[in-house]
Amino acid sequence: MPTDLIYTSLFRLFRMSAGLEGTEEAMRLSAEEWKAVIREASKHKVLGATHPVIAKLPESSGIPFVTYLSSEKVANLTKLFNERHTKATAEVYRFFSDNGFRCCILKGVASASYYPQPELRQNGDIDIWTSGDRNAIYSFLKERFPLRKTTYVHTEARIGNGFKVEVHYTPSWMFSPFANRRLQKWFQACADDQFGNYNEALGFAVPTDRFNGTYMLLHMFRHLFYEGIGLRHVMDYYFVLTKISEADRDDVRRNVSMLGLSRFASALMWVMEEVFDMDSRYFLCEPDKRRGRTLLEAIMVSGDFGRDDPLFDNNGSRQDGLLAHNLRKLWRSMKFFYISPSEFIWMPFYMTWQYIWRRRKGYLYKGR
Repeated sequence: MPTDLIYTSLFRLFRMSAGLEGTEEAMRLSAEEWKAVIREASKHKVLGATHPVIAKLPESSGIPFVTYLSSEKVANLTKLFNERHTKATAEVYRFFSDNGFRCCILKGVASASYYPQPELRQNGDIDIWTSGDRNAIYSFLKERFPLRKTTYVHTEARIGNGFKVEVHYTPSWMFSPFANRRLQKWFQACADDQFGNYNEALGFAVPTDRFNGTYMLLHMFRHLFYEGIGLRHVMDYYFVLTKISEADRDDVRRNVSMLGLSRFASALMWVMEEVFDMDSRYFLCEPDKRRGRTLLEAIMVSGDFGRDDPLFDNNGSRQDGLLAHNLRKLWRSMKFFYISPSEFIWMPFYMTWQYIWRRRKGYLYKGR
């Protein structure tokens, strides 16, 4: 079965979901081709978001009824999951807020709020950014909850609501110590606006559009090297880019330059054009086709959070040690050297420092 046809058809569903194409001129696929498209959408955790369009397709599209039902089932389960997820997110926010922490919710429900139908974005963990001293926050968590992995960026905790919660000391990081210093200063400068951006409808604070314009691009960049990017990340950022103001877009451009992300941004703009046929007025910079092809190939191989990338172990199928795990990441990242030479060069140094720092602090979890 031609892979290009499956990808092209999936991208058309994306454009229909974003209101860029109508369903009247729907693509006509065989039953097996439709199964492959739905399977690919499921792999990238975007089936829920595309279901409203799938439900409107005419009979001439050729989608089998059983395949349609599988899409409807995912959409219904996503709605039920997100009701619980949003309620749990508000409870986590209130818990930290009531205990004196200034905080805001990153990604998840905050990202879903940009979607035409937020209840259909397939959310995952709960990410909360808290203010205060790292050691004090860690001690507070350790006294109350079973903790898992702790890194420079966050601690994973089970807070009794059935969801994994990542408590962030900082929203993200860079491998290069010089770029990371600039990034952390930017986070500190932005913190008050994020903690104060309370959303009455959701019941918790969420990042501003201006902040998300930079942060969600950085989040994708981070995943490129560390866990893998999926199409859900691409869809998230498309809705952010098409909502933010031109003044916010100019701010993002300055931050992209400041953080050394210009090559990645140009590759991502090509991906946005290829997947969503995004209007050039939303571009942060000129698209770079050569780097963009490399990026899109990595996205399609990775699936959601790199779970389908054979060089990662994000599904837990491998049983090898930390050294082999990290060597695979480095080997995989070689193809992204021309997207960010500095980050690739600093990556092994960061990984070594991170391991030593976590070991000294007693933060290792199951040897990692």
